[in-house]
Amino acid sequence: MDSMALAAIVVAVLLFGFLLSGMWVGLALASAGIFIFLFLIGDNQIAMLGRLQFNQANSFVLSAVPFFIFMGYVLINSGLSDMVYDSVTPLVSFIPGGLLHTNVVAGSVFGATCGTSTAGTAAVGALAIPQLRKRNYDKKLTYGSIAAGGTMSALIPPSLTFIVYGAMVNESVGKLFIAGILPGVLMTVLFMTYIATRAITNPAVAPKETVDKARLVRGLVGLLPVGLMVVLVLGAIYAGVATPTEAAAMGGVGALILAAGYKRLTWRVFKTTTLDTVKLTSMVMILVVGAIYFSMALSILRLPSMLTAWLVSLPFHRMTIFAFVIVFYIVLGMFMEGTAILLLSLPLTFPVAMSLGFDPVWFGVMVTVLIQVGLLTPPFGMDVFIVHKLSGDQDIVPAFRGAFPFMLLMLVTAVILMIWPDIATWLPSKMIG
Repeated sequence: MDSMALAAIVVAVLLFGFLLSGMWVGLALASAGIFIFLFLIGDNQIAMLGRLQFNQANSFVLSAVPFFIFMGYVLINSGLSDMVYDSVTPLVSFIPGGLLHTNVVAGSVFGATCGTSTAGTAAVGALAIPQLRKRNYDKKLTYGSIAAGGTMSALIPPSLTFIVYGAMVNESVGKLFIAGILPGVLMTVLFMTYIATRAITNPAVAPKETVDKARLVRGLVGLLPVGLMVVLVLGAIYAGVATPTEAAAMGGVGALILAAGYKRLTWRVFKTTTLDTVKLTSMVMILVVGAIYFSMALSILRLPSMLTAWLVSLPFHRMTIFAFVIVFYIVLGMFMEGTAILLLSLPLTFPVAMSLGFDPVWFGVMVTVLIQVGLLTPPFGMDVFIVHKLSGDQDIVPAFRGAFPFMLLMLVTAVILMIWPDIATWLPSKMIG
């Protein structure tokens, strides 16, 4: 066994040892990186870690994270998320499947204002589960549609996953945001088509809803303020008028103005939103700094370049090699949270994807889709656990069974993006700025 293979084994044992100890993922990554610097690299190079930490935390790109989180939590804590859900309901209730479509569409709308899957799932689930249970909708389809709708928050911009990805690989966050729009629409259509098909073939899963024209008009009017805010934020990025960080600040202020305009901005709302933002931002930054320690240690050991050279030398088509990458992400998704997966895997998978000739923006969208698959897979599908907790059921199996078809549709989305990558890259290529 050569020294590089031995180093790879030691690194793997270290990392999984720290992770299995129950340590926070960010601290586990940082601990593994520090250990590698101390005992495998030496030469007092650990002194660079302080500068690495400061440079990464001082990133202008990552400063968009708290602004977008703040924008989402203002809408949720002020109760404007209830208004969004109520406004979406009459616009989709006439489609076979009724209110189940609201879960998916509302998840997409929350994705455009929230940026985090767990917050979007919790917001939609708290509103939807009591209403759908009262109307006797199918339990598994209810739970699955809510969990799947929550995953849209990572794909529909603004997305925290895209921000972290862009910061880690030095790619334009604005392009990543715009690249997520069409794949997000595609996934939404696939989810709604599945729900409608189920409702047509078995009407018992979703009672037929009736909506009058007045409710339709009220729904459109109710969505207009939030929709206008989203269009202004993303439009400013697309037109090159503002950076994602500047647009995020605009979104935060816009959310405050909306909440104040509807007389829902109170001191309690502001305090809760600020604390929620600090907590989630701190979690993300601990992960980012820990991942920087670990990825820098791997780079000095040259493990990513060795892995890339080995994979590229294999006598397989590049899509076959990428299929192994897909399996890698699906397996990780069964056991880890999305942001942790992203930060742990990028030092290894990004060099491989670039060596195979894939577009970095397209790869960011693909990775985001694959990470969201993990939110629906057992044994640790985060969105499924949130829905299960909100439901109050004792048995979690119906929630996982309901989420399974939507997980398959997410993989179908990934396959479609592999066949037609322009779905993700066309809009970014047309950006003005």
